[in-house]
Amino acid sequence: MRAIRGRGGRRLFDGHGSPREEHLRLLAGASQVLASSFDLGEPLRQVARMMVPLLGDIALLDLLGPKGELARAATATADPARQGELPPGGLGGGALQQRVLSSGRPIVIAKPATAAALLGGGLSAKSAFLVPLTSTKGPLGVLTLVSTAPARRSSAQDLALAQDLAGRIGTAIERAQLYNQAKEAIAAREDILAFVSHDLKNSLMSLFLNVEMLHRNAPPDERRTGSKQLDRIRRGILQMRRMIEDLLDVGSIDSGRLAIDPGEHEMGALFQDAVELSAPLIADKSIEIKTEIPAAPFKVRCDRERMMQVFSNLIGNAVKFVPEGGTIVLSATASGTNALVSVRDTGPGIPPARLPHLFQRYWQADETARKGRGLGLFITKGIVEAQGGVIWAESQVGVGSTFFLTLPLATPSLRRAVVLAGEKRPAKRAPARINPATRNRIRAND
Repeated sequence: MRAIRGRGGRRLFDGHGSPREEHLRLLAGASQVLASSFDLGEPLRQVARMMVPLLGDIALLDLLGPKGELARAATATADPARQGELPPGGLGGGALQQRVLSSGRPIVIAKPATAAALLGGGLSAKSAFLVPLTSTKGPLGVLTLVSTAPARRSSAQDLALAQDLAGRIGTAIERAQLYNQAKEAIAAREDILAFVSHDLKNSLMSLFLNVEMLHRNAPPDERRTGSKQLDRIRRGILQMRRMIEDLLDVGSIDSGRLAIDPGEHEMGALFQDAVELSAPLIADKSIEIKTEIPAAPFKVRCDRERMMQVFSNLIGNAVKFVPEGGTIVLSATASGTNALVSVRDTGPGIPPARLPHLFQRYWQADETARKGRGLGLFITKGIVEAQGGVIWAESQVGVGSTFFLTLPLATPSLRRAVVLAGEKRPAKRAPARINPATRNRIRAND
């Protein structure tokens, strides 16, 4: 096979079995091995074995420890019998490795006499090069390649390949370190949240019980004058408790350990419970809340308590925007293996620029920035997805918004559309259709 050349006559491929092809195959194989796991113990040993005998008869990988000491991470030899002859520390007392680390440049030893003197006569070294392993934050270790065969001579191409390998090893080590640091940070955050929330919840509950006792045991005349203050304290305690529970839910969603207790629940009963729980929210603004209960009842598989949390978030979010005398409608349809549930409101609608941010953590619209914590829709998305569903929003400015979510049916064999309010609606669309020409839509998992 003839050599393939690029512009300017530079060789790109020398044909099957050529040294360049072997070098490219080594780089590709090493990259694949290093990307296979964040635990680099075995991948580093594999990469060291891949370098022998192409780049040398002995390959050593020494990594910097937390106190600046070098520790052997991987060893490979062309002759397994010589494995025990290699010193556990750096070759030649470690002075060469320290020089490479401090300078950040490779050292090439091309003369057999110099190699034997610097690396130790017991190795019968004829040539060697030492290449630094570096990251964006500094040195990580040293790659040492030693040739013991008299006929082998380290070339510039071998050095370039070793430097390329060292760069990939350094990137993999840095990536693994960042991953481990992130895991430790998440674990520490969860431990602190669990510890603090446990103590705070206990203290708040004790405070709540004392407030209830004061309200119950106070004389009638004092109860009338102090009831407003006690109610404010009670609402503050409940708000703080919800904040703690939201933070715990966010941590559980991030770690993929959100607790879900699924069961079979009738869709209409879920709507009825959600409306009852939301009654205090809508009473102050004279908002009407309606339910479009399917004519043919069906059950969904979900965690009832978590779904009450979802409906509370979606209805509470709608209440912030729906004007006096507005309407919120809960409806559902079933088809195939899923139920399509929607919460529709007659609010001002959501501008297109805001739609992509709805389900982001801590994001809030400017006009309601002080009315919440920006976690409700993020937690809602996590709960829906943990139950095997998806959630998204559609809106038209000046008309209103609709939040859709899917839940798995408890009876997946149901494959006919449910008729709502005497009208057969599409199985995979929301009960309220919006003109496609003016509709804005965003899926939470886009």
